[in-house]
Amino acid sequence: MTSRRRAQQGLALESVVSAYHVGYREMWNILLHRVSPDDRALRSELAGVVGTVWMWIERASSAAADAYGEAVRAEDAARLTLTHRFLGALMGGGPRAAEHAHMAQALGFDPSGMFQAVCAPGQAFTEREMTVLRNRMRCHRGVFLCANRDDVLIAVLQRVPADAFLDALHASSPQVPAGVGLAREGLNGAGVSIVDAMEGLPTGGTAVARSRRTGWPRPCVRSPAD
Repeated sequence: MTSRRRAQQGLALESVVSAYHVGYREMWNILLHRVSPDDRALRSELAGVVGTVWMWIERASSAAADAYGEAVRAEDAARLTLTHRFLGALMGGGPRAAEHAHMAQALGFDPSGMFQAVCAPGQAFTEREMTVLRNRMRCHRGVFLCANRDDVLIAVLQRVPADAFLDALHASSPQVPAGVGLAREGLNGAGVSIVDAMEGLPTGGTAVARSRRTGWPRPCVRSPAD
């Protein structure tokens, strides 16, 4: 239960396991402290249970790690489901409802803030590579999401520089091109930024494609060589 709660709070697994080690170490130190230095028989008995205590530590740490991993996987699955719903809402057009704002907030976004999208060919990334990409981005203080939709990797960023996501993207797949949408305000702007980024993706074998929407500022396009 404690490990699941710590996972939900975002505490690193290493810290959770270390807490168990510290607890058992302190318990052992208290036992040693309460045994008189002259009581050789009791000290000998304590020495004989060192293996048992270490087995307790191993089992408790293993159970904590398993519970932590289960909580993380469940949270990731729930977040991915919500991510797909949110992206579908952004790309569906039409007026934004209160539900869309609630989804944004559940994912950590400020619905009225600035959004920026990045797109890349989704077939370049397996699910494992997507997990690695998300883990690389966890060090940034802003909010982001990314998922594959219809063979396109779509990332939505808030308070995260697009260059930081591109660096993580190319660390996983150095040759993949990417389109970067303009930073735009609000949920409507987030949907438009996705369109920006998708129009910036190479098509028909060309190295770089630009937005075809007349009257719009053109989105930034970055190829691996940039």
